[in-house]
Amino acid sequence: MSQAASMVQLLTDGEGRVLAASAGAGEALGFPGGAVPVGRSCRDLVAAFAPGGQRVCTTDCAANLSGVKEQGVVGNRKGAWNLTCNQLHPFNVITLRPAPGAALQDEALTPREQEVLALIAIGYTNAQIARQLGLCTSTVRTHVEHILARLQVPNRAAAAARVLAAGRAACPGSQAAAPRYASGGPQRTRV
Repeated sequence: MSQAASMVQLLTDGEGRVLAASAGAGEALGFPGGAVPVGRSCRDLVAAFAPGGQRVCTTDCAANLSGVKEQGVVGNRKGAWNLTCNQLHPFNVITLRPAPGAALQDEALTPREQEVLALIAIGYTNAQIARQLGLCTSTVRTHVEHILARLQVPNRAAAAARVLAAGRAACPGSQAAAPRYASGGPQRTRV
């Protein structure tokens, strides 16, 4: 199931422990068997990062929440989402809506390559992608090489631009990575 198929909602207590989840939340967030582990921290389950790689979900974000907090577009292991945290004392409702067009369903790419491409499109470095997905940096580098070959693009910026041009990711900050690699003509630069 692609993340674009549904919105995800988690109900947590005031400390951020998940009490319940919407139907399909486990599958959309990438949990084996599709079940959300009740009792675990929403921080660990959502694992959201801002486009620059900073953690959005922290150890004390649930305790410090007051009212509605729009986090904007964030990335996690399953792609790009619009994240909203809402305090409804004594509970919190965490809502993840797929970012407009962010489901990357290139038939040529494996599901893992789609995850890596989503994170490239929002400006993640290989090291940040590796941390986010729990992979070695060399594995991420291999995925990036495969993505570039399968999409027939010369570099990360071109891959991200292609995703953005196709309207499949609308992530603030995603163009921040482009100047680092856009050095004139088509050439293979650091992957």
